[in-house]
Amino acid sequence: MMDNPLCQHQCNKEHYTADACVVWCFDDRFRPAREALAQSLGLRHYDLVSVAGGAKALVKADNDADREALVKQIKTSIRLHHPAKVILMLHTDCGAYGGRKAFNDNEEAERITLTRDLQQAKQLLTARLQNGVEIIPVFVTFRDTRIIS
Repeated sequence: MMDNPLCQHQCNKEHYTADACVVWCFDDRFRPAREALAQSLGLRHYDLVSVAGGAKALVKADNDADREALVKQIKTSIRLHHPAKVILMLHTDCGAYGGRKAFNDNEEAERITLTRDLQQAKQLLTARLQNGVEIIPVFVTFRDTRIIS
């Protein structure tokens, strides 16, 4: 038996093509950064893959199953919604990395490590997808978001 609705809403029934598949950390402190990034890149529709550590599991997964689960979600987004881009995110003070403390509160050491991990994640995903989807790695701080080349 169904109780009264918890809330009312209108969802679009039409199928969509995603502008991007966005791999983002579930840390809600960075929701405003995700929204600003989507606006900056003109993303109307995107598939959000939200996991602890964002793209970290691609290069520093606790186990192979975690890496494969993340790759599978990205591939499923591509198969179902055909995004032209995959955005890979890592952020400052990430608990999955041990927070800023793991870098002895050294912002530069953290930036170097996460930038390197984003570059490696892009390489891994490029090899795994082999389909011409643009992969955009981004490093997010409490102040701004930067594309990593």
